Amino acid sequence: MSDIHQGMHIKTISTDDGREVNLRYPSWGDEEGMRDFINSVSAEDTFITFSGETVNPEDEHVYLTRMFSGMDEEDTILIIAVVKDQVVGSVSIERKTDGRRRSRHVSVFGISIRAEYRGIGLGEAMARTAIDEAGKRLPELKMITLSVYSLNERAHNLYVKLGFKEYGRLPGGVWYRDQYIDEILMYRELGSAY
Repeated sequence: MSDIHQGMHIKTISTDDGREVNLRYPSWGDEEGMRDFINSVSAEDTFITFSGETVNPEDEHVYLTRMFSGMDEEDTILIIAVVKDQVVGSVSIERKTDGRRRSRHVSVFGISIRAEYRGIGLGEAMARTAIDEAGKRLPELKMITLSVYSLNERAHNLYVKLGFKEYGRLPGGVWYRDQYIDEILMYRELGSAY
């Protein structure tokens, strides 16, 4: 059983422009703020899987139920970035459980940040925190995987800096703003240095 508690504070970081951001695990009280956050990022039609869809309260409840269950089972890390009670970012690492025991050592990484908090070091701090938390709280985890859109050079460069390596590319694997672009597949071993 996990020692993660809902709402548990992990750390406070200072962004490159001096803003203080709290990184913590979510609680049920964050449901509306998280929904507002993902809907605002979705409306941008940026480099995430959401492209204009709206998450309703029921969808957010189902998502948080699944994430809390994953954290209880030591299969998931979900961290939110909060500034003055506003959710400004979210990062997750979820163990691949579809392959049962055969792929329990592999996880999938995802991150999203509000537009006004990008480019100030928050993404790197969130990613490093999530990787560190996964190493402490997800037993037997050995590898983190992710996919990044080929046009998202900023994120790709960050992932390389964090030790991720490309292991594949799906040409035209993503429909993004009226064009097919490549989906880059990356991985890093959990115990490797940054």
